[in-house]
Amino acid sequence: MTTRTADRDRLGRDPGRPVYVISVAAELVRVHPRTLRIYEYEGLVCPARTPSNIRLYSENDVRRVLWIRHLTQRLGVNLAG
Repeated sequence: MTTRTADRDRLGRDPGRPVYVISVAAELVRVHPRTLRIYEYEGLVCPARTPSNIRLYSENDVRRVLWIRHLTQRLGVNLAG
């Protein structure tokens, strides 16, 4: 298996490719878009930007936010440290 193939999911999609605008990403992870902006400000997620400065989230970004939600809501981890 090549590295390029390993970087794709079962359907051939690249999970690192930024595709979701903030409203869609927020809906996928069930948070307010402002929460995603806060996570970005805190350095927890780093979405790509279009030339017009629109945030684009990848599948990897979405998974990271889901993990952050799990840590904070289920395990009680505080984002402040």
